[in-house]
Amino acid sequence: MTEERQIIENAMQGDGQAFNLLMRNWYKRIFNFAFRYLNQYDEASDITQQTFIRAYQSMHSLKEADNFRAWLYIIASNLCRQHSRRASRHPTSGLDDQDPGHIAAEPHADSPETPIFRQEWKELLQEAMTRLPEEQRIVLIMKEYEGLKFHEIATVLGQSENTVKSRMYYGLKALKKILTKWNIDREAITYEA
Repeated sequence: MTEERQIIENAMQGDGQAFNLLMRNWYKRIFNFAFRYLNQYDEASDITQQTFIRAYQSMHSLKEADNFRAWLYIIASNLCRQHSRRASRHPTSGLDDQDPGHIAAEPHADSPETPIFRQEWKELLQEAMTRLPEEQRIVLIMKEYEGLKFHEIATVLGQSENTVKSRMYYGLKALKKILTKWNIDREAITYEA
């Protein structure tokens, strides 16, 4: 039995210290997931806190320790979707009002501008991700950033693996279309990755 599995089982039996250890181990990953989904720091922090509050309140309902990872992402993704739906009722302006193609060419690897350049590309990619349909965005985040396998994503979303793979394909295609519209070429995309 792995150490994390033992910690999960202890938390399932009501051990508060075990749950706190799980929270410390998973907090950054859930925060990063929520931030990539929402592209808003404060909201991602709130979603992360809500995720662990809900997980704590219903830890006893988890049937298998092996399902903890998917179960935690189910909670986080549901909260992100709820937040996204509420936020869509109050839209704000984004990069549509700006020309994202203004970023300078890639600096040399030893240039002091390199970290700034990378940060700009990360921000552009994050903004482009928010333009994707929700069902495609969540699959891309879970697969590319969180490293979940297709069958795990299918479990989290309650969809078939084929549906998840299809959403991944169309999400990547839509992301490429958005970046092309912003005059961001293939070199810039591969540099950021």
